[in-house]
Amino acid sequence: MRILTHPVLLALLRHGLGVALVLYGAIKLPAEDGQFIYNRDWTFEAKSGNPATLVWLFFGYAPSYGRFLGMTELVAGVLCLIPRTHRLGALFAFPLMVNVAVMDFAFGLPMGASLLATSLAIAAMIVLIPTFGALKESLLPTPRSPE
Repeated sequence: MRILTHPVLLALLRHGLGVALVLYGAIKLPAEDGQFIYNRDWTFEAKSGNPATLVWLFFGYAPSYGRFLGMTELVAGVLCLIPRTHRLGALFAFPLMVNVAVMDFAFGLPMGASLLATSLAIAAMIVLIPTFGALKESLLPTPRSPE
């Protein structure tokens, strides 16, 4: 456990997580030629269609939702890159990347994408390890005895 809290490892993870999230988010922001298929004139054959295509169509059906995801990932990434806010960024990034990993695995996206999302979620959790005590105390305060 001690190696997971080494300052150099935490700095590398924090920066890697930040850069990856900024890129992850930025690719979703362009209006027409982003990551998703922004077109409502499509049909999808449930029996013969590729589940990964369904994911892109699902997100592309509501472009504002895809951009919202992009903005949240971008904000989490920028927060991870700033030393004062990196824990807030990691706290923000963890549920985002767990969601992405679950979607990737559930819809059969390429294993590389699924493993990347899982790795980013784990990196966010490791960055948060030094603050687990403070997080626990703020979320579940211990009752104080009357003096």
